[in-house]
Amino acid sequence: MANFDFLREYVEEVLRQNGFGNLSEETKKDFLPRFVAQAELRLGSALLPLLSEPAAKEMAKMVEKRENNQEKWSQFWKKNVNDFDKVVEKTLKDYAEEIKQMTSSIK
Repeated sequence: MANFDFLREYVEEVLRQNGFGNLSEETKKDFLPRFVAQAELRLGSALLPLLSEPAAKEMAKMVEKRENNQEKWSQFWKKNVNDFDKVVEKTLKDYAEEIKQMTSSIK
């Protein structure tokens, strides 16, 4: 799927807000991709069921072509998912809350 840098930035900001802004580069290298992958998984789980069959076929073609243009993916999702922005916002907000709960037990 596309390289969504905004997810990495979002996760870094959530971690900063929860007292983990001073992670070493080594720790970031180890853990940040895992958090980002979880965000991607959650977004996919929220968005994929909302696609029509033709949209799912269009997405499959994009994946086959290894489309990695963030703008094209954004246009695809906004065209094919009603309330795309709201779904993404809610999904990421829920994930941020989970991160907050998880990190509060480690501080």
